[in-house]
Amino acid sequence: MVGINTDKDPAKFRALCDEFGVHWDNVFNGDTGVGIPLAWGVSGYPTIYVLDASGTIVAEGLRGEELEKFVGDLVAKTKR
Repeated sequence: MVGINTDKDPAKFRALCDEFGVHWDNVFNGDTGVGIPLAWGVSGYPTIYVLDASGTIVAEGLRGEELEKFVGDLVAKTKR
């Protein structure tokens, strides 16, 4: 997993990561109009894309239990 943050304040971004226990890679981008957010069409957060082992987007926009189940099923398939 990787997170891309476009907040204007890097200190706020880091504080939110700490507050919510975000332990995966996160990149502070500082703007939606450049880099990864521009290339992927991200205009708001959270925007979630689930990629398979080959890098293909297999789901997007999932939240909560639906996201947990989907990722769990995907991981289980890759372990076979």
